[in-house]
Amino acid sequence: MRPAENHSLGVDLVEYEKASDLYRNHRHRLGTFLNRSESRYLSAKGLPPEKRLAEVLAAKEALFKAAGGSWMGVSGFAKIALTARGGRLRPAGATSKRYRFRFLRADKYVVAHCEKICAGT
Repeated sequence: MRPAENHSLGVDLVEYEKASDLYRNHRHRLGTFLNRSESRYLSAKGLPPEKRLAEVLAAKEALFKAAGGSWMGVSGFAKIALTARGGRLRPAGATSKRYRFRFLRADKYVVAHCEKICAGT
């Protein structure tokens, strides 16, 4: 069994309708908390940008929860950086090798599951 301090999870659910409202009403302000890679991910082929925004928001929140941070407002949320490689969201920078994502996409929502990867486990 793994010790609790060496393993952490973060899970978040975002409804597509709420992400769509955010995208429609605040599209011009998304750059205040999305980095370039995250913004490019919204316009990639495949899913509509509103659904991709739901994935980004859920992934950022799940990573925040898995890392065990305390709420720092929108500026702190902006510091949680993701990158899109090969059409998939991944943590960026130093956190990229310590966490991994899984997504469950349903008709009305997306669930992001972020797991801390621990050495020796």
